[in-house]
Amino acid sequence: MNSQRILVVEDDGIVGRDLQETLVRHGYSVPHVAPSGERAVELVAETAPDLVLMDISLGGELDGIDAAARIQDSHGTPVIYITGGADDATQRRAQMTGPYGYLVKPFAEEDLMEAVEAALDRYDSVQRLEASERRFVSTLKSISEGVISTDLAGNITFVNPVAERLTGWSSIEACGRPLGDVFLVRDAEGGEVKPLERRGGGKKAIRRVALVARDGTIVPIEDSTAPIKDDAGGLTGLVVVFRRRRPGGSEREDGGGEGRSGETEGGEEQLVQMVESIVDPMFTMDADWRITYVNSQATGYFGRDRESVIGRAFWEDFSRDVREAYFADFSRARETGQAHTFEMNHEARGKWFLVNTYPFAEGVLVLFRDITEQKRAEEVRGKMEKLEDLGYLARGFAHEFNNLLTVLVGNLSLATSQLGEGSGVKEELGAARGATEEAQNLVQQLLTFAKGGAPIKKGFGLGPLIDELVTQHTGGINPKELRYRADVKEDIGEVWADRGQIRRLFENLIRNAEQASYRAGEITLEGMRLSLGSGGVLPEDEEHLEAEGDTLVVRVVDRGHGMAAGVQERVFEPYFSTREDANASGLGLTVCESIVKAHGGSLRIDSREDEGTIVSVYLPAGVGERSGGRGIGGEGVARMPGASGGVGSSKPVEAGRAGEGAPAPRGDGEGRRRILILEDEPLIRELIAANLTDAGYEVEATSHGAATVEAYRRSMDEGRRFDVVVMDLSIPEGMGGAEAIQRIREMDSGVRAVVSSGYSNDPVMAAPKDYGFSAVLPKPYDPAELRDLVAGLLRG
Repeated sequence: MNSQRILVVEDDGIVGRDLQETLVRHGYSVPHVAPSGERAVELVAETAPDLVLMDISLGGELDGIDAAARIQDSHGTPVIYITGGADDATQRRAQMTGPYGYLVKPFAEEDLMEAVEAALDRYDSVQRLEASERRFVSTLKSISEGVISTDLAGNITFVNPVAERLTGWSSIEACGRPLGDVFLVRDAEGGEVKPLERRGGGKKAIRRVALVARDGTIVPIEDSTAPIKDDAGGLTGLVVVFRRRRPGGSEREDGGGEGRSGETEGGEEQLVQMVESIVDPMFTMDADWRITYVNSQATGYFGRDRESVIGRAFWEDFSRDVREAYFADFSRARETGQAHTFEMNHEARGKWFLVNTYPFAEGVLVLFRDITEQKRAEEVRGKMEKLEDLGYLARGFAHEFNNLLTVLVGNLSLATSQLGEGSGVKEELGAARGATEEAQNLVQQLLTFAKGGAPIKKGFGLGPLIDELVTQHTGGINPKELRYRADVKEDIGEVWADRGQIRRLFENLIRNAEQASYRAGEITLEGMRLSLGSGGVLPEDEEHLEAEGDTLVVRVVDRGHGMAAGVQERVFEPYFSTREDANASGLGLTVCESIVKAHGGSLRIDSREDEGTIVSVYLPAGVGERSGGRGIGGEGVARMPGASGGVGSSKPVEAGRAGEGAPAPRGDGEGRRRILILEDEPLIRELIAANLTDAGYEVEATSHGAATVEAYRRSMDEGRRFDVVVMDLSIPEGMGGAEAIQRIREMDSGVRAVVSSGYSNDPVMAAPKDYGFSAVLPKPYDPAELRDLVAGLLRG
């Protein structure tokens, strides 16, 4: 249970209670809803909430912004504003109070929770940062060296007591002044030295210079400088650590002995290490772009020691193209006097850097942060978002696209059947049919990856599918002279799955194995059944499984190039591919993973470089015990996209009973069976009607659900009921199949109905019996498939 407390401030009682109930449901404690700003201020003092949700428009003397300002001043409690819209002046007032978020009415529950979680996380980060800063300041005050810190503009923000004594400036007088006014240093010859300028220096970047105190006293010192960053990695300022030195050795400012001096050196080293250990490469440059200071991380970036980096021209490490691309960005801070942040692509190193530049003396201070992994992640997210958008688009046009394919496949099939055996046109028509199969597979693959291709499941044997795949690849074009082998341990049984998707899964895996294999290699498809019932124990190499019942395992094995460990970790990332050819999409294994997960299974890859790869697919075994009345196998009927025979297959499709107590087939007394069609697309409607009429049926076609229901009602009144109804699921401007079948079942519970659609992700397609249908026929389909399906239902 979440112990964080939230105060809701809302003068609309209904809205306030709704917010309270929503937050409580998500685990937060919301003991009060304040109806006014005055009451909110009182409750914050009494209950100390972790967050306040504040409506801006409140009745009473205090509106939400005034109340939030008082709460911030007195307690610092984070506030999220809730508003129905505000003018510019109100928005400026609200912004001045430093809110942790805004919610504009109306907003969704997920928007509310995202804002609350983000505000609480941000406030926690702020609290931790402030605690860290307090500890840091305490350390600086107690350390026995002089310490001066500055903000990003070089103005002093802190001076510890030792630095006060050495410089002659009190903390009150020094704070706010430029560093150079207080920390004035000269070299051995009396020449002025910039506060951070390095002229040589040792491994720890400790200088030996002379400090000119406020009264003109010359104090020999050693100093070291480093940047300070916050928890988020942003540069917040600089710290200078220094101490008095004597000729021939170091000396504490308080005049301690040699033993104490050793402790001082350790204290300084500890502080410098503490600061430098949390920073990225940082360096300073003068007006001529020559490097004047580098920290230890920057020496690693430049690949040189400090002595060789100091005085080096910064642009010597970059090509002319890089200089032209980023010179203006590096110059902006110096020219404008303001900090500037930009991203830099260092192509020669294959790195992306976030570069923060700050005006410093006559030059610039630069902080690099390596963001290569972040940029890669952003690229993947961007591609994922584009793919998701494409998935929405695909789901939107899939129905129309599959309708067109249905017309194309149907007419190609009819044209082929009307040609004689010796016609040379059949080959061209066959090629066109093959192209329609590829078009359908492309749409289905995209839908599967975009979570839009819900499996349409039935029971089928996995062993025969393995044999079929091996036979197909053995007989095809084989430029690498690869051998294919099936090794099915036994009759492993059936799987309850979408045969088209499972086939696509293994075809992708075989294709990957082919690309990874050497010439004349071998690819093996192994099949086995892991029996976990009756106290069965998993083999040692399968102990990672969390299966609850028998599991079917298919392994695709190659002895090719294999994968490096780093590659193996990323193979399921969208768009990740080690191939460089133009057709390498990087989606193959991602689609495979989506298919396996959609079937309640898992996928595992074991690979070693130069030894080969084993991809293991684990799928739940069995049919009847997994259907649960939601499937379409057994008593139902299913036809899979891309199933054996592919689009346009003329193989019979198994049909079964519509349900217990189904009436006997009903005709018109002359032996002709009657078929009712619901299809809004004229070309498909005409194709179906012609196809079934040619098969000897009496056909009536309708274009919307209301007409279908009325036609069925009329047939019952006339005593000539329809034997089968073929219904399109989606009718854009009217009643579709799902609603129409419910109305028909109210008249005739024994109706035999086939649902057809180009939307493979609709739940009706995945579980037709749950919605009153006897069978399912996804588009596109061959006319012969429809005839076989209708005949099967009539035989039931």
